Amino acid sequence: MRIELISRLKNGKMSPASDKLNGALAKILEIDLIKFQTAAYREKIPADILKELKEPTA
Repeated sequence: MRIELISRLKNGKMSPASDKLNGALAKILEIDLIKFQTAAYREKIPADILKELKEPTA
């Protein structure tokens, strides 16, 4: 994978892969689909919301 592509993905200048593509990648790479999808969704969640999910306030 090219460095430019990784940089664009990290900086939000390129949309993440679709569920269909992630499913195909998980199958090809023999990765657990649910864990792979969980990681993918976690990357899409804004940092402040992810923090709240990890440490809910009372």
